[in-house]
Amino acid sequence: MDEKNPFPDDLKSLKIDPTGNSKLPKVTDGKRSWFVKNLNPREARMTLMASEADLGPDAITHIAKAKPIDSSDFSAELQKRIYDGYGCQMFLIEAVPNQHGFYQLTDHTSAEEKDRAFNEGLRGIPITVEEQDKIIAEWEHLNATGVNHRDLGSNVGFQRRPDGTLEMGVWDFDDDEDNDRDDLENIRSAFEELQEAGTAESRTKWTKPELKKPDAEAGQQARKNRTRETPD
Repeated sequence: MDEKNPFPDDLKSLKIDPTGNSKLPKVTDGKRSWFVKNLNPREARMTLMASEADLGPDAITHIAKAKPIDSSDFSAELQKRIYDGYGCQMFLIEAVPNQHGFYQLTDHTSAEEKDRAFNEGLRGIPITVEEQDKIIAEWEHLNATGVNHRDLGSNVGFQRRPDGTLEMGVWDFDDDEDNDRDDLENIRSAFEELQEAGTAESRTKWTKPELKKPDAEAGQQARKNRTRETPD
């Protein structure tokens, strides 16, 4: 398995990941993990569209990759614990994040938890204004190509990669037309919350301008000019 193919070659070798649960099973090859989820046709369509979106190698947004599978692809032992959903397609979905420490808005309620997540997930480095602008631009592009989420608030996490660059993990696409939540509004609201918590830079932060020292020579010349212009 490599970055271009984020899925295991042999699904029968996978084991249950104990960090999952009965409603959303999680499997692992010992190094990485994937969720096994049954999606209705609407969810499946949008999940695949999002998974195939190309934002470029320097993108901040990391959309969980998804692959349609069949329960028979798993070992006999796993088939006893994972069930097909009626009228649904089973998917193997990349677990984003694959490690602990993502800073998630809905998971950290107390100040202590938010501080710990900020120091672990974001390494104590606030999300910059430039990074916020880049995320907005990426989602403007996604929406323009037909990829919509509509519930970003509870399905987004932020972390700093080992090289210090920012990653925004996104999962659980739906595109329920009855849900009128706007992705860009949700993202901006998230940034406002992060700014209030001190984990993102605020665009309204005011910096006192550097005052230029008066130019004495220019001032003297201006006074001379005014003297010449004075009528007799």
